[in-house]
Amino acid sequence: MDNLYFKPTFPKRFGILAFVLCSLCLNAMVAAPLATGIILAMPNPDSDHDGIPDTVDIDDDNDGIVDSREDADTDGDKNPATNPTDTDGDGVPNYLDIDSDNDGILDNV
Repeated sequence: MDNLYFKPTFPKRFGILAFVLCSLCLNAMVAAPLATGIILAMPNPDSDHDGIPDTVDIDDDNDGIVDSREDADTDGDKNPATNPTDTDGDGVPNYLDIDSDNDGILDNV
């Protein structure tokens, strides 16, 4: 599939939602919260762009540390995507953050 551009425009109260689908990023798109509170969920996200969808990837950020070790699992479901740990409070869960404590040193060093 060649580049496909999709730009729907919603009534002013919803704002404008625009995103680009292209052959290189179809699997790379993840659920994206928008300013209006709408969640746009894309199938089979691949956060680290390694060709393995996050649903089966044991290391979603490709930092060499498996996701299960990067999550405190406070909800007890052994799924880092639900109630994820965010040690540095930057809005990026540890299992997707290559510097989860924001000390400037990558987690895998």
